[in-house]
Amino acid sequence: RESLISQMNYLHIPLSELLGMKISGNPGFDFHSQNNEKDTVIFGEAKYNSRQSAYSTAITQISEFIDDKKDIMQIADLKPFCTSEALTRANDGFKGFAIAFSAKSTPSDKMITSILSHTDFTKLLPFEEIIIVAVNL
Repeated sequence: RESLISQMNYLHIPLSELLGMKISGNPGFDFHSQNNEKDTVIFGEAKYNSRQSAYSTAITQISEFIDDKKDIMQIADLKPFCTSEALTRANDGFKGFAIAFSAKSTPSDKMITSILSHTDFTKLLPFEEIIIVAVNL
């Protein structure tokens, strides 16, 4: 989320911190943001693995959350933070997803090829925005 805020000038939404202590289990996305230029809500998932790159786990989790409509369920929680236009657009399917993960000694070109060919990644292609953030360990 910090990369979206500092590098892309997206909206800071502290939703996960506010709700995280109140909800047990895995209720939904790890972080949220908004592309201010396009009024697009961004639903983000972050995964860490100390032994290997964690992009596959993050992509699969996002795919499962989309199937379970957890993005739609979280729209009401985003009302205090996002513009009404962005929320309406998200409800209508115009939204984005951020995949953030730890990366471990995988060459960038190989990682990009693997991400693009991941079965669950293809589910994200119809959406407005896909952001991929790798954090090298």
